[in-house]
Amino acid sequence: MKHLAVAIDLGGTHLRMALVSPEGEIVAQKKVMVGTERGEKAIIQKIESLKKKLEQEPHQKATRIGLGIAGIVSSREGIVFASPHFPGWKDFKVGSLLTSQCGIPVFVDNDANMIARGEKGKGAGRDWQNFLMVTLGTGMGGALMIDSEVFCGDHGFAGEIGHMVIQAEGPPCACGSRGCFELYASATGLIRMGQEAAVDGELPGSERLQEIISSPHIDRTARLAEEARKFNEAARGIFDRMGYYLGIGLASLVNVTGLEKIVLGGGISQSADLFLPSAREELVRRTYKKTAECVEIRMAQLGDSAGLIGAGLWAFKNSSSTSE
Repeated sequence: MKHLAVAIDLGGTHLRMALVSPEGEIVAQKKVMVGTERGEKAIIQKIESLKKKLEQEPHQKATRIGLGIAGIVSSREGIVFASPHFPGWKDFKVGSLLTSQCGIPVFVDNDANMIARGEKGKGAGRDWQNFLMVTLGTGMGGALMIDSEVFCGDHGFAGEIGHMVIQAEGPPCACGSRGCFELYASATGLIRMGQEAAVDGELPGSERLQEIISSPHIDRTARLAEEARKFNEAARGIFDRMGYYLGIGLASLVNVTGLEKIVLGGGISQSADLFLPSAREELVRRTYKKTAECVEIRMAQLGDSAGLIGAGLWAFKNSSSTSE
């Protein structure tokens, strides 16, 4: 029987799960809504239930589990100290609990770290030893890939680039700080800046922005991108502004880390044509000439599969001592 890993991507909206081979191939996968009940017990039960259904398809049982989740996570201890999607989770030893419940080893890490591992193993970063992973979704995630390994820092919390301060007196962030990077370069940030532009009303097309932002049951960021591509000046303005702040943040990260390769992913990256030119321009303005010449930005290649593939590959790597 071929050994497989259960790969889990536990997000704020969906619980994604896949069976992944040691080569990073997805054998089977399923997705369910997380739902409103987000307590520790409820989520563990949902994971167990979906795992049983998933293993029925290829009629193979997994020998290990990799779990990615947004938040402050200790990969060494398998503890979620805090997660924006599960506010009731505090110092939750999800790794040891799942190991006990499922009877196989479980390896937990921040979801952006898992995405970076996926893009390194099978995606845009596979020929790079060093790169910065940036995910632009509802919020902003990040990971530092150094010598083909994710750098986790002293306690496993490295890569929280979304909470790097861009504007000292900017809007308050859920993390408790103000003016965080993700308040300007994410879906949340784009919508916030769109609301400001709509209220300001200076640019042509601002009334259309208000219509879009006031419609909670549509993909507002996708609709804003459509408007920008129709040369709506107000819509183009907020994407330019997002690019401006993205460039400032990326320049700071490049200057500090020395990482000159960047993989850009997440749902908002599908609109990169609208904000990446201004981001590149700002990055060049805020780095040394030689540094700017070396910076290379690639778009992520694996989409929603990146975190699953990364979680599977990482589970195999960490349990390599397990008898095959």
